[in-house]
Amino acid sequence: MKRKIALLSSRRAPKNHDDELAAVALSASARYTVDFVPWNSEVKWETYHAAIIRSTWDYTQHIDDYLRTLRGIEAAGVRLFNSSSTVQWNHHKGYLKELAEEGVFVVPTLFFKDGEDITPPTDWACERFILKPCISASAMNTTIITREQLRDKSYQSRMFTADWMLQPFLENIVDGEISLHYFGGEFSHGVIKVPKAGDFRVQEEHGGVFAPYQPTTELQKLAQGILAKVQQPPLYARVDLIPYKNSFALMELELIEPFLNFCHHPKAPGNFLAAVDRRMKES
Repeated sequence: MKRKIALLSSRRAPKNHDDELAAVALSASARYTVDFVPWNSEVKWETYHAAIIRSTWDYTQHIDDYLRTLRGIEAAGVRLFNSSSTVQWNHHKGYLKELAEEGVFVVPTLFFKDGEDITPPTDWACERFILKPCISASAMNTTIITREQLRDKSYQSRMFTADWMLQPFLENIVDGEISLHYFGGEFSHGVIKVPKAGDFRVQEEHGGVFAPYQPTTELQKLAQGILAKVQQPPLYARVDLIPYKNSFALMELELIEPFLNFCHHPKAPGNFLAAVDRRMKES
């Protein structure tokens, strides 16, 4: 009997996006039937054997409801990938501070709350910074800010409505950000994401250009070491890295991320299917 899998989506997510080649691979298998299910639908979750978080693009605007739904899916006896506890940890970028404290080389980050004074560390030898919310996706509300703007209280009052994070603006972002993708703990594929001229955002919706990237063995080991810090091994993970101070620093560890760049590597959908097979055999 085929096992039934829900691919958690959102009502505004297109069903034919290039990144849903994973769904094509699952559907083509003789082992599974697949439904796209908006995460906030009225669904009898217990009718599914598993649920995989995919294109839940609007979760940042409804985070409490989203987390509650994920816990409810698991409470119904359905295996969830990645788990609700993993999402709970990963949805707020404060996880970067935890990883840094555990020895991971992270892009320097200052976290602050509404109304707090912001003083960049003295060793941040730059005049421009990246400001972004701690709960965000696809560069939402991410901007470049200057030291003068940091000192401007009226500017702060317009911007600060949540938990925020500040990072030095790394000029070499123009050369690209590297993403390494892991399915079931095994390396699948890499891409390099280069922003369009005059921009710093690498996402495709902001004009970024993606290309396949083959990482060195050393870089793969670095990413594997980062993944080893995650308490529950994820079904899928994207490790975003950038060259920094003669090494590579972690930009973000994406464990909820809809974009896994399946279309940039012909074997990626099959790699994902193999990882799903291994996890389903564990149940």
